[in-house]
Amino acid sequence: MSADDIRRTISVTGVGRVAAAADILLLNLAVETQAAAASDALTENNRQAAAVLSALKDHGTQERDIQTTQLSIEPVTEQPRPNDTQPPKIVGYRVRNGLSARLRDIQGAGAVIDAAVQAGGDATRIEGISFSFADPSSLLVEARKRAIDDARARARQLVDGLGVGLGGVISISESDLGGGPRIQAFAAVADSTPVLPGESEVAHQVTVGYEIFTK
Repeated sequence: MSADDIRRTISVTGVGRVAAAADILLLNLAVETQAAAASDALTENNRQAAAVLSALKDHGTQERDIQTTQLSIEPVTEQPRPNDTQPPKIVGYRVRNGLSARLRDIQGAGAVIDAAVQAGGDATRIEGISFSFADPSSLLVEARKRAIDDARARARQLVDGLGVGLGGVISISESDLGGGPRIQAFAAVADSTPVLPGESEVAHQVTVGYEIFTK
């Protein structure tokens, strides 16, 4: 094969990002209870979890937007003293029920969080919130367009610097980079929980292979 038969190419990667105001809040919480017997811990957890679910629904959260993310029962042990050769003693059982809820009214999300915590009492754990979009399709289209423009600009910069010509596209691949939702953890919930969604981001990446030629 001669040198003229070898296709000369370059590969560039472009990234496109689009930021917009989020319209979905994802609330992650858990109900955690403990008792001497596993059955008692589970019974109490069921009661508290039912109260939390009821509070979420009473404040407009639809059942299809609530999902169980975890259910565990594990022993609670008493750590032995130093130099004690006895195995750890089981002193009770802990039950943890994790839930996630999609809140479609961000303006009222603070009241929903307050209600869930009040319903579950000390058994409630707010593990964090994140923001996203109900329908990110239009943002994804724009992010893809920006990624393509970015890849094209990078390719032209490379060939201009190398003194060669830019030919046609010979390959292209893409990947969704997801987004950049802001995540906040709550150690405690105030009387009126502040919820500030700001802007979230949709990002997309394309990798384009171009043929190059000598000018």
